[in-house]
Amino acid sequence: MLGKQSENMQAFVKCLLIISILLISCRIDNKTVINDDSEKFVHFSIDDCSAVFKDITENENEYDYLFEQSFFKYLRSLHKKYDAKVTLYCFYDFNNFCIKNCTTKFKKDFEENSDWLKIGYHAYDVNHIFDGGGGVL
Repeated sequence: MLGKQSENMQAFVKCLLIISILLISCRIDNKTVINDDSEKFVHFSIDDCSAVFKDITENENEYDYLFEQSFFKYLRSLHKKYDAKVTLYCFYDFNNFCIKNCTTKFKKDFEENSDWLKIGYHAYDVNHIFDGGGGVL
């Protein structure tokens, strides 16, 4: 039986494949399919991305800049190829990692790419579910 991390990685890879297929299906003969003359781009959001922030923090010495990390490298390739805009939602506290402890080493990379790469708050942790009325269940 696969370990939890391996199962999560397989689910993550499947998610990236689905995203790639969706992006490719939005293009016909190198033209983005859209019904009006508005700016053409693709936007998608990914929930529960805390693990990637944990990775860049724990392994910050492995990367000279943000896009050497495989997840961010892939997102950047989607942005370059499809002008994709991405929002990453993360937990404040996830698997003994608090987002407030995230490295600041890549702050400039995030700032310089903030036109297409956004970060959002998902929830405090996996055990707190919001009830839609501002309360927590």
